[in-house]
Order: sequence, then structure tokens, then C-alpha cells
Amino acid sequence: MTTSSYYPVFLDLAARPCLVVGGGPVAEGKVEGLLAAGARVTVVSPTVTARLAVWAAEGRLTHRARAYRAEDLDGPQVAFAATDDVAVTRAVAADGRARSVWVNAADEPARCDFILPSAGWRGALDGRLRRLIADRRYRQARAYLARRLESA
Repeated sequence: MTTSSYYPVFLDLAARPCLVVGGGPVAEGKVEGLLAAGARVTVVSPTVTARLAVWAAEGRLTHRARAYRAEDLDGPQVAFAATDDVAVTRAVAADGRARSVWVNAADEPARCDFILPSAGWRGALDGRLRRLIADRRYRQARAYLARRLESA
């Protein structure tokens, strides 16, 4: 599926149940965004990063310290497969579709029901920025962009 076949949308996830399968740095990034959006997050993974463990201890998320099961998708409306285990990612995607749960599979767009903005724009934007940076005629624009990015 190409990014042109996606419909851009912002989701209100406040108080909505969301599942993250995986406990590594990629999962941590997904969880951080979900918590900022006010989602009720459940993480399923035998192990988690130190930061995820702290958030679980603080009650900011629920951690199920075990392997993924299809039943984990009973309830969440959105799920993220953020694991380096391809079989688990495929299972989450298939199980999610069977249950009408929207799934984002990190690094596997073909298994995604939705993608995050950075995934859709990164390639095109990076290419344009590289061309801009390489062109000497745009020194002022480069300097302006650098100042804006640093202050963001």
C-alpha cells in the first residue's frame, strides 16, 4: 500500500484502550505518544525498557509480562506491533483485522491499517531537504530552517 492510499486523520485517543505489543525502544516511543494523547495503554511483552517499567509502576500503563495472545486485541480499538519478531507482528496484524482493530506494525507498512505522520512524510521531506541543503543558492533558507528547528 502506498502512502497516497491513506486518508489523513487525527485520532482522539483520550481514555480509549490501546495495545502495544513489544517492550523495546520502539514500543517505548509509541507508548510515550499514546500516553501524551491520554490513551489507556496496555503493553504486552515478557520484558520492557526501564522507562516502560517505571510508567507501569506509576500506574500510567498496564504491563502484561508475557507473550502476545490474540485475546489481547479484545477491547483495544488501536494496536501497535512494535516488536522485532516478524511472526508476532504478522499475528497482531491478522488478529487485528479479524477483530476490526486498527493495527500499526512498526517498520512493516504492508501490515498497517494506518501509518503515523512521520512514516508518510519522512521520505519525501528528507529528499527535498537534502536537495535544498546541497544547493548553494539556498544558504539563507538553510540558516533560517536550522534556527527554526533548533528553537522548536
